[in-house]
Amino acid sequence: MATYVELIRQDVYLHEPCEDTSLWPSSVSQFVQSLKNELKLPTWLKSGPVPYTNKRAVDLLDQLRASDDASNVDLWDSADTVIDKETIQRLLVVFNTALVDCARIRAVVETENLTGTLYPKESFLVVLVRNAILDAHARLSSLEDVPVALPRHFSGEPVPILNYMTKKFYVPLIVSICQEVPVEERSSDLGHRSSDEEDSSVESELFKHSPPTMSEFLDACERTETPEEVEQEPEKDVLPPQSNAYFVAHSPSATPPTICHIPVLCMADEEKLPVLMSSLLYQRRVWHISDPLLGLEFSKYDTTIVLFVGWLEDDLSSDRVLPRVHLGEIETSVKLDLSSPSVALMLPRLLVSLEPLISGIRDSARHSVGAVFSETSTYSPLSWRIDTDAQEEGVSVQESKNIREMVLQWAETQSHSECQANLSSPDTASLASTL
Repeated sequence: MATYVELIRQDVYLHEPCEDTSLWPSSVSQFVQSLKNELKLPTWLKSGPVPYTNKRAVDLLDQLRASDDASNVDLWDSADTVIDKETIQRLLVVFNTALVDCARIRAVVETENLTGTLYPKESFLVVLVRNAILDAHARLSSLEDVPVALPRHFSGEPVPILNYMTKKFYVPLIVSICQEVPVEERSSDLGHRSSDEEDSSVESELFKHSPPTMSEFLDACERTETPEEVEQEPEKDVLPPQSNAYFVAHSPSATPPTICHIPVLCMADEEKLPVLMSSLLYQRRVWHISDPLLGLEFSKYDTTIVLFVGWLEDDLSSDRVLPRVHLGEIETSVKLDLSSPSVALMLPRLLVSLEPLISGIRDSARHSVGAVFSETSTYSPLSWRIDTDAQEEGVSVQESKNIREMVLQWAETQSHSECQANLSSPDTASLASTL
């Protein structure tokens, strides 16, 4: 799978953080600028009574106030910035949880300093981000360690290696809105299972008296086709076309869920983030959502994160069936070290500012659900997932016979090799000399 993942990574266009964002699509450029504007601390945190009772939160807020000097003046809002009371109340709740989560990260760092041993911190970073965005916004869902379907190669050409590899990968965090969708009922697999059980019972009856030879085993595994099966092409176990509306990988035998997750934020390490954002952007394209996607990159043993914004090209070139993915690193005025109390508060404030984006995605999904269901009712050659391909060629009778002969030859070779090894062993040689 690593080879295929690298193919997808190489196709993603990575923009440098020093690039002029005004050259990016206008919606992306405006989104990035709004995030930078919100990456500040509100001035009302500087003074006044501490609004928290949790000792960890109180200690870190005191520490933040004590470090207020000329070196971090850029971290704070300007004095004339106005924040409405409702937003202040939301921030107070989010800040409390963020400070407590930050204290846990700092405890791990202190333990490292004492022991000289590095400890993984990814779970602590994921928890801080998850808690912050769920406290900031209602009706969001967090999926952790979730299996995501790999995207199809941009050329649409078949990749033989896909038949021998897993078609999903696991990511630590995706935050999404939930949209209810109608799902067509699929026929039950009970018939297939009973047939398999019958084949199994026949093989058990054949082999219960003595171990089978390789030839007997292969003969028993061959399934005799009925006249009906010869006339009718056997049905392949593939995902239903509605799966294009989802990014979660699931078994072909399972009916797609009635709730579809549409991502607003994701989090992964450097290796997986480009592939993850590709899958999520292609899934949102099915939903006619063109808004930029926010991604957070982390390292397993580090406490810092990097912000990325992702979008799709508008036009398709002649050699592509899927638009190219663009990822731009968002340059920030400070290093986003989540073990720092100031950053642990700045990031939640940035997440609170995603309200317009989240509301827009939720409205778009609600209005397009009917069109999405209609468009994904039949198989399409433009499927973005590599696990929805219904055009896989079967194995011919001649190919099956050739495979059988190859297996028998291999088994005979193995048997001959074992005999040779036994004859050449010291014990065998010693016995031969005595005779």
